[in-house]
Amino acid sequence: MPQYLNDKKRFIIRMIEVLASGEPLSAPKHSALFIELEEFLGSRRCNSGLLKNGTPDFEFLNRKENRTALQNTLSAMLEATVYPQNIHQLSHYRRDRSKTVFKVNNNLVYKHLQKNLEFESFQKLFKLGCNRGVFSLSFEHHIPKVTERAGSLHMTRKWPRDHAAMLPLISERYAAELWPGLQAWAEAYCAPEEQNAFAAVFKFPQNYGKNLGISHVFWMDKNGVLTRDQNWHMNQRTESHAALLYGFAQSILQLLENPRPKFKLISPQIIQTVVQLTHYLYVLGPSPASCGPWEEIAFSGGINWDCACVIEAFQKMNELLLRLHFELPILNKFLQAEKKLLEKFRLEPLLENPSKLKQYIAASQKTVADNYLNEFREIKRIDASSVMLAASDIDLSSCGNIYENIKKRLEILKIFQDNLLGEFGARRYNRFQCRIDNKDIDSCDSYLNLNSDLLLDNQSGRFYFGKRERIVQIEKCGGSVSLIKDYIFRQKGFSEKTSAQWGLPVSYAALAFGKMLNKLLNECRGRKHITPEESNLIKTCLNGEEEYIKRSYAGITGIKIDGSIPYRANGTLTDIWKKPEAYQAVTTLRGRADFAFLPGVNSHLGWDAAICYQASQIFLKNLELLESETLPSI
Repeated sequence: MPQYLNDKKRFIIRMIEVLASGEPLSAPKHSALFIELEEFLGSRRCNSGLLKNGTPDFEFLNRKENRTALQNTLSAMLEATVYPQNIHQLSHYRRDRSKTVFKVNNNLVYKHLQKNLEFESFQKLFKLGCNRGVFSLSFEHHIPKVTERAGSLHMTRKWPRDHAAMLPLISERYAAELWPGLQAWAEAYCAPEEQNAFAAVFKFPQNYGKNLGISHVFWMDKNGVLTRDQNWHMNQRTESHAALLYGFAQSILQLLENPRPKFKLISPQIIQTVVQLTHYLYVLGPSPASCGPWEEIAFSGGINWDCACVIEAFQKMNELLLRLHFELPILNKFLQAEKKLLEKFRLEPLLENPSKLKQYIAASQKTVADNYLNEFREIKRIDASSVMLAASDIDLSSCGNIYENIKKRLEILKIFQDNLLGEFGARRYNRFQCRIDNKDIDSCDSYLNLNSDLLLDNQSGRFYFGKRERIVQIEKCGGSVSLIKDYIFRQKGFSEKTSAQWGLPVSYAALAFGKMLNKLLNECRGRKHITPEESNLIKTCLNGEEEYIKRSYAGITGIKIDGSIPYRANGTLTDIWKKPEAYQAVTTLRGRADFAFLPGVNSHLGWDAAICYQASQIFLKNLELLESETLPSI
């Protein structure tokens, strides 16, 4: 390491020690340190707050919040400088003979990924992950935490979408939390505020476009009650509610499979919520406007992934309605709830006439199939939610053709691979142009972008305490980029290359390849021969599944080579054996233009853990099939 960099490191370490000591900062003892820090990071022109009339402003710097923010910023910068030396690089050769590389953040995981992933070796890695807590969830009053250790107030909220994605994992590993959690959401939807929102859309569906629909972001009070987030500014969302409707229907179906089902779990609130969500999504039409999975601004032309979620929810509802014909007392309760709704609003009956839902499914499915390569219909934007579409169970083919369906999904995944994939995960979307408040905005993903939780100002490259105050203000006013003025503000000083790299899309890609491979293998079981096309598709899907399983596990955090724990991108210690929401770019001590990725501020995203768990289970099934004697030679 160059001498100048060693000198910078020693100086920053000294500054961190002084700030961490708790000793009051005073003149003249600490003056020289802060004057030197001002030269190193700050600027009088930027009004950094370090100096006042040329001397350190110790009254300002001794405030706990300022002192902590300063210490965390310096800790993150120091970590960004040394972290690249503590991670491993892994190579993977694709079917087209190209080589791709990515970073592995856990030493023990790296040792496992160096081996060929066969059934026995991957089973050991999967069990290791289970035992070390990679797939663990934490609950508050039966609602899983979105992230176990939130880096901001924003991420302590509750999203029905995140809970819905975790339901398969909850059902398998936390069964006691399943129905109480569903009941909590049903009570939230049945609360007066959400009932008023349902009514507004049932009376005039155009109210949805005025942002008067049901909320998809909630707070939990000290008693465990979920209540609408009054400060959230974008409720034009269908994916969130559709995914939870699917979860309700699937959970009821699983309950009915039990030889002695506990019918009392299907409460009046759950029945009312299922009925109202079904009608709510139906009246919005097959392709409504949506702010999409990243909750920023509404896109009027609709989004494929949102449509896919509604399709899957309605398909599951039709499946449930068929099954309920064998449980007439329960079916009658659903019909009675719908009757009350129809008496109150001018709505079409859907539960007694499933053909209506089938017509909706057909129309929406055709729209998605026609636009499968254009996730956001009215703009040119490449988005990681397309990978979620590839992992869905809807049919993208024209006539139920398994091979056409798979080929279209491979096209989607290729676009994702070529445009969004990085060494630590994947960006959520590429830079795109949109028009907001009659202004053309050249928009990249600003959420968790460069130094997003630190005192470094990306536009000036200087030190700026006012940035921390702005972050706190945004949190108090909603904590999101869904308010237009905040969305525009957060575009300043960010670039696409420093966008956060998420593990969630990578896990979905592993799930997508795994599902496709599983279909192909089951299609070929028991046959003596397979076609060259089938052989090529199987090899392509297996290669893709192996790559993305490795990438998903590569994001698991670990200790550094020297045995110490790394710092997160907000300058606090990370949690090991977890899947952070993303890896975030932080400026290093080498200079303004140099940055490195660190584990993100939101430690352990439950949604990602749940999808990785599903993808791992399918990968094990596929490896077992490939090693069995039931398949012809491939």
